[in-house]
Amino acid sequence: MTEFMRGRRLRTDERLRKMVQETHMDISDLVYPMFVMDGQNKIEEIPSMYGQNRYTVDRMGEKLEQLLDAGVNKIMLFGIPDHKDETGSQAYDENGIVQRAFREAKKHYPDMYLIGDVCMCEYTSHGHCGIIHNHDVDNDATLEYLAKIIRYERPDAIVPGIGGQTGLNLAMQLESKGVLRECGAELLGTT
Repeated sequence: MTEFMRGRRLRTDERLRKMVQETHMDISDLVYPMFVMDGQNKIEEIPSMYGQNRYTVDRMGEKLEQLLDAGVNKIMLFGIPDHKDETGSQAYDENGIVQRAFREAKKHYPDMYLIGDVCMCEYTSHGHCGIIHNHDVDNDATLEYLAKIIRYERPDAIVPGIGGQTGLNLAMQLESKGVLRECGAELLGTT
């Protein structure tokens, strides 16, 4: 029987460990998920997400100040609209909850890097990530609506919110059509 040898030679010296480590974690890598809702002067706990809250636009600045003081300068905004419909119209409404939050954050916190969740599920009455046609998500129709969302949000970057390869394909199509360039946004989540 051959003796099993554990490879520890790369762990014996601190300098060597730092040189070959795969992951570097730094506060500059963190992105804070921020949930914004319609209304005024409210902060509501999200019971299913320990330590997370929903903020109205007029109160989100309190959290943004805390984040900046802690060294976190990137947030991803998620909207919780009062109104939902078949086409997720609040996701691309110029005065939708996320669009107002983006404008407010850009105005008062210019050093904050703002990321948009380009997905419609929270805004649609049926809960799907896009426009439904014949009981399925119509990618071509959805693409037009996603472009509207980005044009009104004007984020620094987007993350394809629609799950898996479909979301990535749609986001890459938006990039190839020049929508992201037009809005000055980057596509995150691709290599």
